[in-house]
Amino acid sequence: MKMSSVLICASSMLAACQTIPDLKDTTNATMRFRIHYETPGLTTPHVEITTDTSLHANRCIFVNETFGVVANVADSGGVRSIIIGPSQLFDAVSVRTNPGDIAAIPGPAEPTQTNGDTFPNPGLRPNTAVVQVGYSTVKAFDTVTLMSVYQFKGGATRASLRATARNFGSTTGVSEVYHFIVEKAGSDPARQPGMSCAP
Repeated sequence: MKMSSVLICASSMLAACQTIPDLKDTTNATMRFRIHYETPGLTTPHVEITTDTSLHANRCIFVNETFGVVANVADSGGVRSIIIGPSQLFDAVSVRTNPGDIAAIPGPAEPTQTNGDTFPNPGLRPNTAVVQVGYSTVKAFDTVTLMSVYQFKGGATRASLRATARNFGSTTGVSEVYHFIVEKAGSDPARQPGMSCAP
């Protein structure tokens, strides 16, 4: 018996199905924004906020010196783009660029993207701490995950992060989480990774 493509796609958590972009979509994508506070990775301990609108996080957690930021976005009409980066304190963090530190699952058809400069897709915008991935009508997916590994820069101990997602609908807005504060953990028992801090 053959399995339908929908059933095959639903059977895997990280797999996504290629979809026909819906240019008439009127609903926002659903985004799960995660801070991986101990070590970067898709299966490491994290806190999560889910939204299909623009949401002020009003949260703060302690994180290790190096931590992961992940946005998992779902939209039946196709995910067009995801952007991760600071929403304040723009010089507080930097993005690691070792192999695997920036990853999009699945990968887009186009190897580069342009936003004033041309840079890898997925990739880091030049001279920023902003990571993004962009998809086109050539190859769109109903579920996309973008991961980036961040670290505190210089003597910074606090950062504010955001993620923004768009689908292909010309009349839809953005799904985003912004002003999620992370603070560098320490030896104090009250400042351990994953614990809450004052936003």
